[in-house]
Amino acid sequence: TPFFGLYSVEGFSTSTVYGLNLAFHLTEHIYFEGNYGKSSVNADAFTVKTGVTVFTDTDLSYWNVNLGYNLFPGQVFLTRNRTLNSTLYLVGGVGQTDFDARNRFTFNIGTGYKIFFTDWMDAGFRLSVHSFEADLTGVKERMYNLEGIVAVGFFF
Repeated sequence: TPFFGLYSVEGFSTSTVYGLNLAFHLTEHIYFEGNYGKSSVNADAFTVKTGVTVFTDTDLSYWNVNLGYNLFPGQVFLTRNRTLNSTLYLVGGVGQTDFDARNRFTFNIGTGYKIFFTDWMDAGFRLSVHSFEADLTGVKERMYNLEGIVAVGFFF
């Protein structure tokens, strides 16, 4: 599943994010997935405000492995005679975020909604939080970065 959206780095900027998701469904409710995403971070506002250059590498990438659970599989009624399958789901897992030329162990949790247009294609959106420890300003603190994506999935 290719995805596209916004990734907000706490205290810095919000930038576009894009990536790929691969899922394996064990049952109707439980599945595993792997994600890889790329974004960038802009520290210009922070640098202008404080006069401090925080980091030199503005690229951000991440991967994670998640366990997902379809909370409410059901249907969307478009018309009296047309329904589509849908689900509200939760995901959570661990991975790594490459940021400021360092690898950081990352936890993530999220929720999303999908609509299945055919038996081989779906579309949906997800809101996730990626959390890792960083010491960008000299003080070690936990960062909580929000990500919102839309995706179109294809099954095989």
